[in-house]
Amino acid sequence: PRSTLTLTLAVTLTLTLTLTLGKVTSLNLAFNGIGAEGVGKLAAVLRHTEVAHLNLMGSALCGVNQYGRGTYTCAGITKLCAGLKGSRVTLLNVRENALEGSAKAAVRMAFRQLPIELLL
Repeated sequence: PRSTLTLTLAVTLTLTLTLTLGKVTSLNLAFNGIGAEGVGKLAAVLRHTEVAHLNLMGSALCGVNQYGRGTYTCAGITKLCAGLKGSRVTLLNVRENALEGSAKAAVRMAFRQLPIELLL
């Protein structure tokens, strides 16, 4: 079974990345369920890290997990888009995050302004 990254662990991870692991260039959080709140915490510190490749595939960024459970929210993906500005991220994988229709179009539009390869 896939592990779930709790919000407390997500906060710890972001602080660790920011304060002690400044040399981390690739971060894979695929299917860890950090959710909208966790990705918001991560986004807040991205510009202070060396992370270039970020994999958030299936991480419930919109509050809905890969099984369709949860409540949809744009808060996480909105914070992620803001946090990527000024970051070193050049490749971002957000596949399997319940981004559909207008939400997917909005993300594509936001990323046109950023020098980031988006896997959507």
